Amino acid sequence: MVSIADRYAQEEDELLWTMLDKRFFSVWKDPDANRELWQGSSLELFITSDCNARCSYCYLHQHGDQLYPPEYRGYDIIFRNLRLIMEFIRDNDFQICELELFSGEIWHTDFGREVLHTILGYIRNGAMISNVMIPTNCTFALNDSGLQTMQDMVDQYREAGSQLTLSASIEGLALEDITRPITDGIRDGEFYHRLFSFMRKHDFMFHPMVSADNVHLWISNYDWFESMCIAYDYSFPRSVMMLEVRNDDWNDDSLEHLKDYYRHQIARMWELSNNDMAAFCSMLLGIGDSDRDSGGYSNVALPLARNQAACSIPLTLTVRVGDLSIIPCHRLGYDQYHYGRFTQVDNSISFVEANNPQMMIKCVFSNILLSHHGCDVCAYSGFCMRACFGQQYESGGDPFMPSEKVCKLMQTKFNYLIDTYQEFGVIDYLVNLDPTDASYIYSRQILENIGRIMKVRGDDDV
Repeated sequence: MVSIADRYAQEEDELLWTMLDKRFFSVWKDPDANRELWQGSSLELFITSDCNARCSYCYLHQHGDQLYPPEYRGYDIIFRNLRLIMEFIRDNDFQICELELFSGEIWHTDFGREVLHTILGYIRNGAMISNVMIPTNCTFALNDSGLQTMQDMVDQYREAGSQLTLSASIEGLALEDITRPITDGIRDGEFYHRLFSFMRKHDFMFHPMVSADNVHLWISNYDWFESMCIAYDYSFPRSVMMLEVRNDDWNDDSLEHLKDYYRHQIARMWELSNNDMAAFCSMLLGIGDSDRDSGGYSNVALPLARNQAACSIPLTLTVRVGDLSIIPCHRLGYDQYHYGRFTQVDNSISFVEANNPQMMIKCVFSNILLSHHGCDVCAYSGFCMRACFGQQYESGGDPFMPSEKVCKLMQTKFNYLIDTYQEFGVIDYLVNLDPTDASYIYSRQILENIGRIMKVRGDDDV
């Protein structure tokens, strides 16, 4: 006779499998049923937390052994499980739009190269993966040999019918050794020449971080990125995606530096638009007829918030390769928050063992605009990308309790952007946009959110 506890555990397993199937497996099996959903259904493999960098704001540097316990980081078990995952993809005829490989920095090592070779072997033998994405600090570009090896790998993926894409997680020449120091090389002018030449050849993009530790130098760093993009014929600022680090170390001084940086960036974007308001709004907010420099995330936009988390959690199935755990994301891989793990029969993935399927319900299927404490009544929720669930757990012990300092960061940001755009005439431009314009409805939604914030602030002219 099955005990109540065993029956409950079985039902939990079945619940988790059903959610995984409905949200990811069935989507990968039939991409044509909903192409938009398929394109927003990624698989992320958390390879290891090992890294050659000691970034000041990095959760892997600070919590790596909790997010990825050392007993699961042995190369043999990682490769064994990597093969199981790739066989699971191939044998189920999954068509993966994007496979992201997340780790500390390993792509200049034999271990990292073998990971890429292993995945490539499965693609050559029937695994259907359109794009393999790697965020990397680009240590491989420290020398010509490493750069050529990565070039060869990009070529081999293309020949196999897939795409190997790199996102350069570099800070810029002025900041690398302040907030992204590495242990095994010097990133000088020659390094950046090699890297920019390689990245431009493939039109890969850059993803620097604006942190409380380095924001005071970001004006000069922004100008450096622009000069490099001009020198290597990159579109600017489209090619450089700046993102604020949502940690709880922002204070009054760093927030003032952040506003100074925003002022500099916005003024430069106005110049780049040749003082044309339509082009400026296209570049700034992604609206209007021209998409010359729009695209992707803009740190100075007024984005309409989704009703899901603004990060990758609702869009990505993340697997920690070392133990086949299914986790919300690579920053929330703490034991109590695992959705569960894949189980095996006859050396192949067969089912799941649930740990916390309710966490998946909360992270993937809930409406964040309505169901998160504080956010449901906040005037800034229409724009705010919110704090990171992992950061909120690390700083406050609860992944769903907003961090006061991150809230202050976001409120400071949007207050400043609204005031600045009012000064530049952007808000008047949106108010007077012709109703026949394709961006009219989107613009009205932006104005509605601005009005809500201005009302809470007590502004006279709302």
